[in-house]
Amino acid sequence: MGSKFSHVAISYRGRWLHTHPYRGVELATQKTLQEMGRIASTILIPDHAEPDDAFVNSILGTPYETQYSWESNRYYCSKLIAKILDLRPAPMNFNAAAWPAYFKRYNGLLGISPQGVFNQLVQKGYSARSIP
Repeated sequence: MGSKFSHVAISYRGRWLHTHPYRGVELATQKTLQEMGRIASTILIPDHAEPDDAFVNSILGTPYETQYSWESNRYYCSKLIAKILDLRPAPMNFNAAAWPAYFKRYNGLLGISPQGVFNQLVQKGYSARSIP
């Protein structure tokens, strides 16, 4: 439905920092991350340090952001990564063919999708590596 990606995570101390819909912000192994779906691509960002330890420790266990609010202290996967990498949000569009009807209430609100994270990083000149 116009997006190649449904989830995004960032490397942190040999594991993956991400937001799980039921467990919230957590550190995961690659095997655990693959339970969310096939890893389709990675992007190396050599000029950006891994997230700060104090920040990571302060957000671990934070519940998942079910309302997709850009301003709340909760996170959904792409919001977490966008905040860490200082990416900009844009008006959201939850495609009716792919999302339940109640998601249309979020259309037009600021946010970012996994595809949006990918697109902004590529636009900044980072290279994506597809995983077969």
